[in-house]
Amino acid sequence: MALIENRYLLLVFLFVFGQGALGQERTWEPAYTNISVKDGLPSSETYYVHQDRKGFIWICTDRGVVRFDGYRYQVFTRENGLLDNVVFKVIEDHKGRIWFKSFNEQFCYFENDKIHPYKFNHLIAEFREIYLMPFSWINIDTDDNFYYSRKGKNEILKISEKGKTSILKCSLLPNYTKISGEWMFTSNTKGYKNGVIGLSFNGKRTGIDVHATSTNIAIGRQEINQFGGKVYVTNSNSIYSQNRDSCKLDFIIGSAKIGKDLWVGTLKGVYLFENIEKNGLKLKPKHFLKQYSVTHVCRDSEGGYWFSTLENGVMYVPDLTVLNSRLSENSAENNIYRVYRNKDYFIVSNIKGYYDFVTGKKLTVSGVTQNGIIPYIGNTPFIGKLSDKKINPIPGIHFFDIGFLDWCKESDTSIIMTGLGVVRFNRKGEQEVIFTKKDFRYFKKVRYIAKSIAILPNKEIIVADLKGVYKAYKHRFQPIEYSPKLRNTRVTDLEYHDYWGLVIATGGKGLFIVRNEKIVKIIDENNGLLSNHINYLFVDSKNYLYVCSNKGVSRIFYDGGKGYRVQNLTPFQGLKAQEVNSCFEYKNQMYFATKDGLSKTDNTYNWTNSLRRKQVRILDISANGKRIECKNNSISLDYQYKVIRIRLTSTNFKTKGKAPYKYRLSKTSSWSTGYEGEILLLNPAYDKFNIEIKYKNENGIWSQPYFLTSIEITPPFYQQIWFYIVVTICLLLLVVWILLRRIKTISRKAEIQRNMEILEQKALLAQMNPHFIFNALNSIQSFLLYDENELAERYLLKLSKLIRLTLSNSRETEITIQKEIDSLQMYLELEQMRFKNRFVFQINTSLTKEGLTKFIPPMLIQPFAENAIIHGFKGLEQGGEIQLNFLQIDGNRLIVEIMDNGIGYAKSKASANDSDHKSYATEITSERLNLFKERYQSEFDFFIETLDEKGNLRGTKVTISIPIFKRD
Repeated sequence: MALIENRYLLLVFLFVFGQGALGQERTWEPAYTNISVKDGLPSSETYYVHQDRKGFIWICTDRGVVRFDGYRYQVFTRENGLLDNVVFKVIEDHKGRIWFKSFNEQFCYFENDKIHPYKFNHLIAEFREIYLMPFSWINIDTDDNFYYSRKGKNEILKISEKGKTSILKCSLLPNYTKISGEWMFTSNTKGYKNGVIGLSFNGKRTGIDVHATSTNIAIGRQEINQFGGKVYVTNSNSIYSQNRDSCKLDFIIGSAKIGKDLWVGTLKGVYLFENIEKNGLKLKPKHFLKQYSVTHVCRDSEGGYWFSTLENGVMYVPDLTVLNSRLSENSAENNIYRVYRNKDYFIVSNIKGYYDFVTGKKLTVSGVTQNGIIPYIGNTPFIGKLSDKKINPIPGIHFFDIGFLDWCKESDTSIIMTGLGVVRFNRKGEQEVIFTKKDFRYFKKVRYIAKSIAILPNKEIIVADLKGVYKAYKHRFQPIEYSPKLRNTRVTDLEYHDYWGLVIATGGKGLFIVRNEKIVKIIDENNGLLSNHINYLFVDSKNYLYVCSNKGVSRIFYDGGKGYRVQNLTPFQGLKAQEVNSCFEYKNQMYFATKDGLSKTDNTYNWTNSLRRKQVRILDISANGKRIECKNNSISLDYQYKVIRIRLTSTNFKTKGKAPYKYRLSKTSSWSTGYEGEILLLNPAYDKFNIEIKYKNENGIWSQPYFLTSIEITPPFYQQIWFYIVVTICLLLLVVWILLRRIKTISRKAEIQRNMEILEQKALLAQMNPHFIFNALNSIQSFLLYDENELAERYLLKLSKLIRLTLSNSRETEITIQKEIDSLQMYLELEQMRFKNRFVFQINTSLTKEGLTKFIPPMLIQPFAENAIIHGFKGLEQGGEIQLNFLQIDGNRLIVEIMDNGIGYAKSKASANDSDHKSYATEITSERLNLFKERYQSEFDFFIETLDEKGNLRGTKVTISIPIFKRD
């Protein structure tokens, strides 16, 4: 691509001519900042610079186009959508789209952070034919009509938004036609002789004689700029206007209209024609960047200038009215201490002595102290020398001993200096000792050498050293304490002025203004001063107070009722160096002695602090590496986004992306400081952040905080308010349900308990029913009547044990299986005695000793044994058999069988219905088992079946399944 580019550039270099040497006047140049490949440009060969309506700076190069956002340089190439890496120019249309004019004449544009090819490039290629020289013009009007013209054709191609083409015919002569505010060039150089370029605009046709041949019309780069009713055309190495005004320059490669000024770029720098509409081409233009080929000039929104060059990238100048010059190439010699100028001399001092700044000639052969003061009376300067050195006299200059460190004006004919005492000098250079350092009485209370001096209107002399301020009183210097803040404070300079009073500069506490021996104002960094460490004070002819420090220059104006206004000048505005040692005024120009030469401004420099607001804005926002669209300065993200990056853009180019900014997430949160042009939020809380930002401008002043954007991080659904509400409601409902269920359970348990008690009483009554008791008593009576006393006694004893055991078991909710067997054993023995051994019984168990200790509800088995005796053996005189089998524990259940050989379940049930004796034991037991199911949440079952013996129904079998329990 560089080879293709060079084909074009060679055509330009064919016309390069020499340039004369520099004049005798020392060169003054603005402070340039070079933007090169080191900063992010893809190439040092640049063609064009443009600032779009959003504030971005676009730079065209031979290896892509660059967008600068105030912090970073983003390069776009063919990989990003460009149709050619060689881009000569960018054009911004009415929609804010950035069009790229490239070498191959294929057009594309930048919109919505993406490059799009122009969809009708094929129509342009058909119109262009095979002509590929990069001399063409394009324009896009408000109806999205695309206009294209080029050298070699006297036609303009118009392409509508939908692709419809039409041809605008122009003059056969080289001609500029103005369409929608932009000039389009056409030419047909065949037979061209008269050197006139035609102009068509506002319905008029006219011409400009550019004295050009067909050759340089074909090859030269034609450009046009209009100022009011005047039009200026550049052609090869000249500028022409309609009124035959012209100016010859080096070979011209670009031009730009900026305000009322015309800038013309050449192969040997760039020329500035100021207020050309008024002055025309008669005034000598200013010449900048003589060592570079300048292709284009752009002024940004804050007044800075951008110069694209073919050799060294882009040169940036913050302000053209702040100029700089150096004494020599030796950096040590460029550390200028003091500066003085009159109509005859331009004197500066450094560590090696005093110099004529114009010629660079040394005025003294000896070195000086770090002060290097240059006192003066009217137009007569004084320079220092060693007392034992003889030097040739210099007309209009007097000499003093370099041991003196400061001076002040005493009258129109005399000055006083301090250091080696206090000495008066008159206009003739004659000196008079007022106080001598050798006389200890005068300086007894002055701890260090007095480095500053001032004289008050009442002729009182004030001196200062590293520890305070002193006043001459009765031939002695006495300490003065204007304020406790000045106690033991290093005073770096004193200045008395009728407008200001006594001004005391300090090394660390700022500036103190004293009137009538009282401090009326303290000005420091909190009031806008660049630094509290001050080097030098100076009051100019307009009563501005200049404060020189190691961070630049502050200018203070006192306007009475409105107070003090501080305005600053730093390297951000074009000062050569940050450290300023002193300053001087001459003919409305301020000269500043810096650590790297001299800087100067004239009365056109705008000291007003920047009033631009909201210069720092959002470039884009990404979350977890994904680009997020921000609408109405507000975005909402869910909890999954843990890394949020807000990239910033700034139009404050003077700070060169180095000024700090501060941001906070809410009005109550603390400020965080940034420098890299981004805000990074890591693992942000689930909250809404109204981000505010403020920044320090080129004057060192912080802007007012302002709203930047709103970011809301929504928590997961289980941490959102609605979820909490739903969960709370559900929990409340659950608690209510549990309470109601608990109440119902308690009520049911209470009811079960009552029913159990009733049924247990019924069971007890059933077990101890009147018939049983009556029959038992009859049996005892029968034993007694037949003198069977022993049987009666034994029966009565068993009965009493059964009653006691039954009553004991009835008080327990569960009893052991062994106790249940013992109870059954006693009951069956009593019934066997009462029925005269009509039946026999057998209780069998296969349970282990441990199994017999497990628990079951009481009085469940006895009713079934009673049924077998009362109903199963009804009508049977003898031979009855009852067998109770405690079979096994299956899981947590006890299986019990009760078998008899009676008349069977069906006959016994029918017989029971006919009998006067009604037994409720089985019914009660069924009810108890149902209650046990609810109480223990376990099944209690019994099954009744009739035994079959060879086809004859014989006996009954009852199988009971009882849950067992184990107590601790």
